[in-house]
Amino acid sequence: MTNSVFQCANCGAPLASANAICPRCEPEFSAPDKHTGKYRCPDCACRFDQPDIAIWPSNAKWYRPQIQKAKCPHCQTLLRDRTVIQRSRTEMALMLAIIVASAFSTWRPGTQIILLAVLLVSEFLRKQAAAKSLVIEEDRYVSDQSGK
Repeated sequence: MTNSVFQCANCGAPLASANAICPRCEPEFSAPDKHTGKYRCPDCACRFDQPDIAIWPSNAKWYRPQIQKAKCPHCQTLLRDRTVIQRSRTEMALMLAIIVASAFSTWRPGTQIILLAVLLVSEFLRKQAAAKSLVIEEDRYVSDQSGK
């Protein structure tokens, strides 16, 4: 029997056998832990510090516009950030009507100021509601249903 010494191919440290794993190099080559991170994926429940970015739709023709969306780095599910305010088309139409009404109206100047103040107050309250809806920081991302 010969006493052959096995060495780590990465750092050269002695190993007990040919199949042994070097304890100094193992963290460098191991996969990231799926149970540590700031945010949690709603589909696979794995954790991550920052979502990956995906171009959506991925197989669009050259003339179709594409946007960037967040996705889980583990299961590739498209995610939506709950801190970003999304407005419906009705809300956008009402905001536009208030701006047009205040700009082109022959009403007294006080009425225009009131309309614009209503617009600003509603925007402020909407941002406050979005901030309060996020109770737990780890639940910041939800599944994006528009990307399916």
